Parts: sequence; structure tokens; C-alpha cells
Amino acid sequence: MSEPTVFESRLNKLEQANRRLKLTVGAVLLVFAAASCADAVMPQQVADRIDAKEFRVIDEIGNVRAVMSNIGVRYLDEKGTTRTSMSDGIYYWAENGVTLALMAGDGIAVADEIGSIRVRITPNGISYRENGEVVWESPRR
Repeated sequence: MSEPTVFESRLNKLEQANRRLKLTVGAVLLVFAAASCADAVMPQQVADRIDAKEFRVIDEIGNVRAVMSNIGVRYLDEKGTTRTSMSDGIYYWAENGVTLALMAGDGIAVADEIGSIRVRITPNGISYRENGEVVWESPRR
């Protein structure tokens, strides 16, 4: 082969490789652009929520059902009313907000539907009340 023919052959191969490289780079850029557009168009899923100061559990319709923070843990009903809380003690509330039971540093108390303490258990003993008056109690220590 003559020198111009070898040169032309090499030049043709180089130009063909350059075209392939351009097509490959163009295709890769097109894939990246499509992927970023697809991510922007796809609906975002609701992630489990983790904040710096608290954790929240959210039900399927978006209501907060439990909260854990540096104050304690609260469980809420479907209306958003706190029903149980654990902080300086354990508390249980009725739907209307009346405390029905609690366990704190001085003992355990159980109340009726209007919030009057009916049973109290302390280190000193057990007492049962009706209308605010002690009806029965264990011997004191």
C-alpha cells in the first residue's frame, strides 16, 4: 500500500471511532437526563419521619399516632388526642381527657370516668375510695 492509502485508511478508522465515541457519550448523557427527569416526575413516597429531636409514627392517612422525644413517649388516638403517656410516670387518659390511671413515683392510682381516684397503691399500703372518702385501706406500714 502506498503512503496516502495507509494515511486515508487510518484517518477513516479514526473518524469512525470518533463518531462512535460521540454517539456513546450522547447516549449516556441522554440516559442520565432521562433518569433525572423520571426522578423529578415520580411521586415522592411518605417516608417514616425521623427528626433530630423526636420520632413520630404516622398512620396511613397521615395522623400522628405516637411521638417519642426527650420528654417521653405519647400514644395518640385517631382524633389526635393523647391517650397514653410515659414521661415522669405512666398515664392513661379517657377520650375526654380525664386521667383514668397513673403510675408515678408515689405509687399507682386508678380513677373513675370523672377522674376521682378510686384505688391507690403506695409504699404505705392500698386504699379504696368512693365519693372521695376512703372506704377501705390496708394496714399502714
